[in-house]
Amino acid sequence: MMRYLEKLGVKKAIIWDPSAGWGGRILGAMGIHKQFNVHYIGTDPNTDHSTEGGRTKYHELADFYNDVRTGKRKSQKK
Repeated sequence: MMRYLEKLGVKKAIIWDPSAGWGGRILGAMGIHKQFNVHYIGTDPNTDHSTEGGRTKYHELADFYNDVRTGKRKSQKK
């Protein structure tokens, strides 16, 4: 994702992922949040990703991504 944005010469982008799968591209967006202002929107036709409370695994990934991006939570580095 970073190389694509660099090639386009942009520092800010809205990324729509129509088949978010297991979250690899949202993790990529999380990894470049300091270099680029990325607004990631992930949808998926697979409905078998439910967790408690009617939420999905994507909600949990998105919450983490947004918390890291806004500074509410720091990414964990080992």
